[in-house]
Amino acid sequence: INDESRGVIENVLSDEECNELIHLQRTHSVIGYVPKYTVTSMREILAHSRPQDLLPLISARVETYFNREFSLLFEWTVLSCWFPGSSISPHSDSNRDYLKQRHFTSILYLNTIGEDFTGGEFHFVRNSKSPIQPKKGLLVAFTSDHEHYITTVETGFRYTLTVWFTLDPVYLEDIRFVKSVCLDSFVGHVDVYDIEENRGGSDFFSIWDEKIRIFGVRLCKEFQMNWNKILIESTSDGSVIPKVFGNIHDAFSLASFCLWKFNVKLSDSLKDDVGLCFDFWKVLRSWEEYNAHLLQELAGTLPKWKKHGCFF
Repeated sequence: INDESRGVIENVLSDEECNELIHLQRTHSVIGYVPKYTVTSMREILAHSRPQDLLPLISARVETYFNREFSLLFEWTVLSCWFPGSSISPHSDSNRDYLKQRHFTSILYLNTIGEDFTGGEFHFVRNSKSPIQPKKGLLVAFTSDHEHYITTVETGFRYTLTVWFTLDPVYLEDIRFVKSVCLDSFVGHVDVYDIEENRGGSDFFSIWDEKIRIFGVRLCKEFQMNWNKILIESTSDGSVIPKVFGNIHDAFSLASFCLWKFNVKLSDSLKDDVGLCFDFWKVLRSWEEYNAHLLQELAGTLPKWKKHGCFF
């Protein structure tokens, strides 16, 4: 389908880079604009008081950039998860008055159809002979006026990184966030994750329930109303994770990191029969080192962001 207005590029990101973005999406996701669909943007990352998590996202969005020199600007960046039962009908990304500033769209697939999920094919409405089969590292790019749709996800979780570009500097995404990051003035929220969407009957969807199911952990009952001192426990046997968290999103980050790096639920790292490679304290040390590295990188990058007024 490669032409002047749309195209496909393979191997834009490595497997590990894609897996890191999935980790960020799981950690910070909130309810999206269609049923059974969750999103993570810079707004959620900052609201959850983890600005260091911006760095992998900012690095990845650069890889989606079109070959138009410096005429394109980042309008909005979002990590998405499409749960079973999710889909979207034919539409264009600039089909509303408040979206007219979107001129180009890129969608980067973070996992692969047939391996990680079924369903969820991408279709252009016009002049397309076959659907696009999502594949980890595959980028689909097109002008935002192209109508397209996504078939229903049947099983698994379909992860994407979508970046919208604009030619109008008034809508530059970075303007909305870079100042708050540099001034350390973002406000952490404890309620943004706990949003439920009720479409009636079997379409009821709770992001909180989904996180519990994916991570295998939940808030300890006695700490459910103490948002400055968080303890979590296993959903299988009630074992308490031996770590006190300053907020729920740090707890989610550790649980997601364990899935990413060790391919095991955090609660399972406490079990004696899992093996030393999945020892909880090894997982915790690895997560703390990962965070320390990001925080060190963030400290070195902040002066550049502040000077130029944008992320790069």
